[in-house]
Amino acid sequence: MRKKRFSLAQLLLAIALTAAAVLGCGLLAVRAWMGEGGRSLVEGLRLVNTLFVGEYDETEVVDAALEGMVSRLGDRWSYYLTAEELEAQNQRRTNQYVGVGITVNYTREEGLYILGVETGGPAEAAGLEAGEVITAVDGVSLAGESRYEGANLIQGEAGTTVTLEVLGEDGAARTVEVERAELETDPVESRMLEGKVGYVRLLNFYDHSAQRLEEAVTQLREQGAEALVFDMRNNGGGYLSQLTDMLDFLLPEGPIFISRDRAGHEEITNSDADCVELPMAVLVNAAGFGKFGTCADLTLQETCDMIDLNCRAAAALTAAVLPYMGRGSRVLEICSSAAFQPLPGFNVYAATKAFLLRYSRALRWEAAPRGIRVTAVCPGWIRTDFMDVARDTKNGRTVRSFPFAQRPETVARRALRNSRLLAVTTCGLPALVQRVASKFLPHCFIMACWEGLRRA
Repeated sequence: MRKKRFSLAQLLLAIALTAAAVLGCGLLAVRAWMGEGGRSLVEGLRLVNTLFVGEYDETEVVDAALEGMVSRLGDRWSYYLTAEELEAQNQRRTNQYVGVGITVNYTREEGLYILGVETGGPAEAAGLEAGEVITAVDGVSLAGESRYEGANLIQGEAGTTVTLEVLGEDGAARTVEVERAELETDPVESRMLEGKVGYVRLLNFYDHSAQRLEEAVTQLREQGAEALVFDMRNNGGGYLSQLTDMLDFLLPEGPIFISRDRAGHEEITNSDADCVELPMAVLVNAAGFGKFGTCADLTLQETCDMIDLNCRAAAALTAAVLPYMGRGSRVLEICSSAAFQPLPGFNVYAATKAFLLRYSRALRWEAAPRGIRVTAVCPGWIRTDFMDVARDTKNGRTVRSFPFAQRPETVARRALRNSRLLAVTTCGLPALVQRVASKFLPHCFIMACWEGLRRA
């Protein structure tokens, strides 16, 4: 007769000890993964739940904690959305939503910057225009971090009215009432231009945008288009999958997108051999970053951002497109007359533009054997919202006046014309005088004159 090796009690004890060991190891792993910060968050919520004697909404408390955590990353592209806000955003990204018909971004501290106004929408009927800033919604200020709530405040039920405080490009403020409506956005606009050039404007990369782009390009080719221009200015962004579908349709076989995560893992998206065999050009917003103020007025982040965008990004974009440019192509690097001499109170910006000017001059020599002409565009003041953004520092009045400011269209027209022959174009007499003076006058004298002018 066999004897039992284990009693029932011993078996249950072994199971219990095994379970405790697994649970303990799991808790230790979670503790190590969370780190000290994560444990502090959990402990904070536990203390609120056990010791706070008042009434509160736990969901609101958790949302506020997570929003604060993300905002302190200091990354303007990272923000936290509640469940309701995420649902509203996903609804907008279907290109069907209830709203007033505007596209906005968060680049202005005062509120929501209007990138575009939908044709025939409520916003257009109310007189809203691109370039204006919505500073308040129904009496709620959108200044600072509050602007990230602006889009959700503007949305509501169709047929209801929302009151907007609007700051015009001329600095004038006004109040506008807009009736919300159910809107369906067509993300693609297209038409045939002179010279059999097909024009395609892409408003976003949301749902159906890739399909609509393919339809628009197909129609233009059927109409006899011999070249295509894609207008990406003020594009509101969207889904990566829509972008890669577009590129796959347009481009020949090869890699079209490379993504790398924090751990360094790389994923490559490739296009197939089918493509649109037509010359193509892309229009994008001109990008530059400047801040007024002395070294004591600018934050470290602002200084680094200016260097990154004005120097690194410009050089990287140029290096990325040069291999695809042929004989007769032109590169116009957007510099500034600030590049000609040091400018106290505008020091970092002027230094970044000086880098870009010298980079452009040398690049012109390097690209000349390939028949590519490079021109540094160095205008003076231009009438854009740049001035308002540049003033957003502790000492925003470091530069008080903007004499001889030119219209962007004038600068663009002159730059394109002059780039046929010139290595450097100032696009106007004041900047030309500044360039000549910087070659003959001591910089200390020019800086003294600048000090007087900027305070006038």
